[in-house]
Amino acid sequence: MKDDKGFSLIIALIVVLLIGAISGMVYWSAKKINFKKVSEKDINQNNPNCGSSPISSIKILSPNGGEVYESGEQIVIKWESCNIPPLTPIQFLLSGGENESYSFQSFATVDNKSTTITLPFVHISSGQTINKIVPVYKIYIGTVTEDKPFSSFDYSNDLFTIMPVEIKRARQDLNKEISKSIEGKYEVKYPKKWTAALKEENSNYSNFKIKNNPNAILPGANSNMGERDSIISIDVSYGVLPNGVNFSEYNTIDDLINDPKIKLPKTEREARLDRIVSMEIGGHTLRVSKLTNFKGEAYSFVYNGRAYGINLVSGSSYQFKIDYPTFTEIVSSMVFQ
Repeated sequence: MKDDKGFSLIIALIVVLLIGAISGMVYWSAKKINFKKVSEKDINQNNPNCGSSPISSIKILSPNGGEVYESGEQIVIKWESCNIPPLTPIQFLLSGGENESYSFQSFATVDNKSTTITLPFVHISSGQTINKIVPVYKIYIGTVTEDKPFSSFDYSNDLFTIMPVEIKRARQDLNKEISKSIEGKYEVKYPKKWTAALKEENSNYSNFKIKNNPNAILPGANSNMGERDSIISIDVSYGVLPNGVNFSEYNTIDDLINDPKIKLPKTEREARLDRIVSMEIGGHTLRVSKLTNFKGEAYSFVYNGRAYGINLVSGSSYQFKIDYPTFTEIVSSMVFQ
């Protein structure tokens, strides 16, 4: 069995479940498909990888890590086995995500070597964005015998991805996109059903807002939002400010945060520096100070002598989860000018 410390707790949990609740389910599934004992001479020895070892084993071939699937997609599970009677039934478990696990009714036996399952519709989880869907899933496979369910089992070598349904919806929305060009600074795409307006622009500042409600006027303050509203703001600061701040002097967000002329309190400065991550925006890998809470997310970065702030603020945590994939899709559409 593979050494996978990151999944040791999951394996332990699976073993406990198999001994208890799942064992009954698996046992009766085996009975339904007319499980019958087979003699040792019927054992499939056609796998050249088995060698002379008498040990019974089963091995996942696919999905085995790195694959990317859509929610609800039908996929083929493939495996090979050694020293297991060919008519031995097998069961499957999909594990991963935020304490997610799914079992599949199976009528496959060891000698089938493959079977098709339909993946569940999964939802976006914390830490995921449109550009970074974290692979969190593994398939577990195990034999079913009358005396010992999952007596032989295996699981994917590495994690694979199931695209959340919210990502698919966001991409469908952006397929009907409208492009907005902010002269000399950037171009961005957003869904047609959202409302957009360039709220303010002067010699040092530009503010572009996009709202998820097409029938509402963009409010001047976020406090006017309802629970089902979200606003995305793109702020750009540039040039030289009266206090001597010159945005053209900054190469990264670190330079801006550390500039004494910004006059950030030490604790705030350290907090912003601690939140810096690398992100792909506009085809460039940028250092971004990222802030997330249950109703919003904000990115601050510097590019080509300008300071950018891109923010999503929602009226509720429920609406934030709905509009977050669209926010990340809008960010990924940005092209700098």
